[in-house]
Amino acid sequence: MTSTQAKHSSVSSVYILDMPDAPKLWGLSPAERLQRALPKMGADSIHLITTEDAKNLRPTENDAPALILRGDIAYDKPILQGLLEAQNTYVVDKNGLRAAVCVSIKDISAAIDWLNGTGDAPSHARTCLPTEIGGAYHAMLRKREDPYCLHVTDKNLGDAEKTVFMGAYKGVTDLV
Repeated sequence: MTSTQAKHSSVSSVYILDMPDAPKLWGLSPAERLQRALPKMGADSIHLITTEDAKNLRPTENDAPALILRGDIAYDKPILQGLLEAQNTYVVDKNGLRAAVCVSIKDISAAIDWLNGTGDAPSHARTCLPTEIGGAYHAMLRKREDPYCLHVTDKNLGDAEKTVFMGAYKGVTDLV
């Protein structure tokens, strides 16, 4: 497999909870960034859903894993890659903000409740930090850096843009 080929995902569907008031990072909302990045990582079925849509999702007998992401969070690529291969995983950021869930489709309603702060993670699920789900080594950039999971707000927009930029920046031009 070459570095430009998409890796196959074990996740059957990705649901992005639309947060229409989320600020844009360089002209794209975090949800739009996800919609562009995930297909390149092997995700085939990506759905942008509202909170109302999320309430109407019904569990099925299908046991395939589904990934649910918040549309107001900027996720580092290693986290997304880890989540696309995860199962029964609930991710909280370093401040305790509920950031992502990868569960069986039959558990999707409870997972969305957890993500919205109205439910508990099931006892059989793994709850972890972004650094536990995404590796620190960026092979393409040949550098080590803790992966980020940033809740983007108007208040921290400048810092969020800087973090996202520095995550994709090699630093080679500093020597020039």
